[in-house]
Amino acid sequence: GRLHDLTEWVPLPFVEGSHLAASLVGTGLLLIAPGLYRRLDGAFHAARALLVAGAAFSLFKGIDYEEAVVCLTIAALLQWTRGAFYRRTALVARPLSPAFVASVAIVIGGAIWVGFFAYKHVDYSQRLWWQFAVGDDASRFLRASLGIGVVLGGAAFLRLFLPAPVRDGETASDEEVAAVLAIAGHTDAMLALTGDKRFLFSSAGDAFVMYQVRGRSWIAMADPVGARAAWPDLLWRLRAMADAAQGRLLLYQIGAGTLEIAIEMGLEIVKYGEEAIVDLAAFTLEGSAMRSLRQTHRRLVRDGVTFDIVPAAEVTTLLPQLGPVSDHWLMAKGQREKGFSLGRFDPAYMAQFDCAVARMNGRIVAFANVWAIADRGELSVDLMRHDDAAPSGVMDFLFVSLMLWGQANGYRRFALGLAPLSGIDGRR
Repeated sequence: GRLHDLTEWVPLPFVEGSHLAASLVGTGLLLIAPGLYRRLDGAFHAARALLVAGAAFSLFKGIDYEEAVVCLTIAALLQWTRGAFYRRTALVARPLSPAFVASVAIVIGGAIWVGFFAYKHVDYSQRLWWQFAVGDDASRFLRASLGIGVVLGGAAFLRLFLPAPVRDGETASDEEVAAVLAIAGHTDAMLALTGDKRFLFSSAGDAFVMYQVRGRSWIAMADPVGARAAWPDLLWRLRAMADAAQGRLLLYQIGAGTLEIAIEMGLEIVKYGEEAIVDLAAFTLEGSAMRSLRQTHRRLVRDGVTFDIVPAAEVTTLLPQLGPVSDHWLMAKGQREKGFSLGRFDPAYMAQFDCAVARMNGRIVAFANVWAIADRGELSVDLMRHDDAAPSGVMDFLFVSLMLWGQANGYRRFALGLAPLSGIDGRR
């Protein structure tokens, strides 16, 4: 019937090869199916190519036009739903350069041609594939050629599922960031100035969410900053970006203002502490509960320790004195500079904030850079470091003095940072 008619026009080896190729196409589609389920763009392109190739092989293996029509119909339906495959893969987002592909093809093609030329006197038979002998180089050449094909196919298949490299976030000028920080409601917004984050801005430019990508994790730091009306859209957009990159979204150290949005997005909520807040309007050193802090503060004042706020404009001139204090503190604690959720001792970063310092005999023995929001709603500190020569209790002195200073200058609350495990019952 059809096969007999086909062999009159097409050589038998070509027909046999089409049978084998059609089987490989079917196997390839089975392997790619998980990628289609995950909506990977690389799997879409590969499946579409395999379906078209399968239609051609169906015709050349026996004029099976019914199978060809089915393959082409599925390919057309796949093309119609192209927009559903939105998750980027390395195969599409970072394709190999034509020069690289050509170089590999030339090297491998040349090696195979040399092999066939060298062993052209050896008649082909199926026994060559499993024939092993000391001087049987022709069999080794055939098996090596198959191995090369398997390795190249595996590498291409792997790129179908690898996530695409994450593109850089939106570029943000210092002016754009500063404009949003001017309407920030929480001091941890100042982490936007550490220089280690990406930014996603609202369409109006009045809010942003700061984040970073590590592996498959897209980590948003704290609540979005700026106009609250823009927060839901910002977080949903960030979630969509992470999803398209085959990533997972984490909202780190969020507050009550973001909690409801996180629940709506279906994120798992894990509480690991509470933020300690001091109401500066009611803050006082009087009373039995504050006796320890009061005594420490008075003792250091008697010992000649002084407190001062150095304006940001003058911090640069103070850095040669602050640097050794920071270095000694890191060495004593066995620590190194961190980032993302904390600032670090970097001249450019430190120069953006006022600095609270404690001096003894005119020498700086402790310091903390001061975070403050424009409407004086909140005051806090980031880096807190002291020298080995600092008297006992110097950091308590620095905190108390800064709170009293904030109270005198009209700040409403002081954020002491996260208290780990606070508010968590010890239950299994």
